[in-house]
Amino acid sequence: AVLSRQQVLLVMANCEPVIDAVARLCTGLLGACDDLRVLATSREPLAVGGECRYRLMPLSLPGEDWDAGESEAIALFADRARRADARFTLDRETGPVVGRLVRRLDGLPLAIELAAARVEALGVGQLLDRLDDRFALLADANRLDTGRHRSLAATVEWSYLLLDDHQRRVFRRLSVFPGPFTLEAAEAVAGPGTRAAVPPRVDACLRTS
Repeated sequence: AVLSRQQVLLVMANCEPVIDAVARLCTGLLGACDDLRVLATSREPLAVGGECRYRLMPLSLPGEDWDAGESEAIALFADRARRADARFTLDRETGPVVGRLVRRLDGLPLAIELAAARVEALGVGQLLDRLDDRFALLADANRLDTGRHRSLAATVEWSYLLLDDHQRRVFRRLSVFPGPFTLEAAEAVAGPGTRAAVPPRVDACLRTS
């Protein structure tokens, strides 16, 4: 009743754990309020009437010949590294190492931030050398961060727990791939029902890889 008399932008973030409830809420609110707009962030579409989807792409990665000005991933790493160590500089010596590091992390913002927080203790060279054990390495001591933001392992676990049983089985079978793969390759490994188990966001990425 209150919202129906106002022009309102309602922001709802991280909807995926309760996506069905959010979809029902949005359907009811939008049907009752003429001047209400909802901005929702989610890994999957809400799939409600009138929904317009805007896909956020991963951070841009540098090429083999790094150029800090053209890479969002390098820019994020440098910013967070300077917060951790004011002496950090991005130059011709550290730049190529940072470029390899952010490529190894697939441009994932949380992974980049956690890695940059280790710069003061390890330096970029040791960080890159230790990435094979990234789940142990990429953890944050910030007590104010939520659990899933304090380590890469916690984030992966949180994402995994959001899947249903069938999606988890497919996810485990797809772990044989060390990098990107096509939907056809996924179906060959995980068997029938793979396409239905892959969320729409991932499905679109697979079909273009």
